[in-house]
Amino acid sequence: MLEPAVIAVKNDAPFKTLADFVNAAKAKPGELKQSGGSITSRDNVVRQQLQKAGGARWQFISFPGGGERIAALLGGHVNMMVIEPAEAGEHIRAGNMRVLAQVADARLKAFPNVPTIREAGFDVTPVPQVRGVVAPPGIPRENVAYLEGVFRKLTQTESWKKFLADNQFEDGYQNAAELTKFYEEFSNQMRGILQEAGVKTVR
Repeated sequence: MLEPAVIAVKNDAPFKTLADFVNAAKAKPGELKQSGGSITSRDNVVRQQLQKAGGARWQFISFPGGGERIAALLGGHVNMMVIEPAEAGEHIRAGNMRVLAQVADARLKAFPNVPTIREAGFDVTPVPQVRGVVAPPGIPRENVAYLEGVFRKLTQTESWKKFLADNQFEDGYQNAAELTKFYEEFSNQMRGILQEAGVKTVR
């Protein structure tokens, strides 16, 4: 399962577009702030790519949980955040947040008038938030095959499809071999982005 994200600001912020935010950060390097999770989180990876693409710099303030990140934005302590649509939904509908762009390959049904990050003019790879199931090394092949079948059947049910639609998630089912290949490619991509940003990686 893949979770797209949106780039949001407080509703009374002066930024109407993503370019407005990036240009403001470019004019005042290091002054604007973004709330997020850990340094290896999607929040920061998107920030690193966006800074490079836009030639700007802003601070990344790490918080332990989503509630604190949202509170920091709504309280005016930070200027922007990358957040999952389901998590931000109520605040967006209530008019507390404004969505500037979508971190996704295509526009979500819930935000038909909001551009993707590339449509907004920035050559940034939409970093997916991936949810999957893993097992211990050495699990018997017959167990792998059984579990693949179980989860494949799950993704074909109407309740699963409704769950995806209600939360604006994307169906990204992969079997064990496909997921292993994805993990290796994704790890290499993230390692490159983090190293380029000056983050020390151990492998």
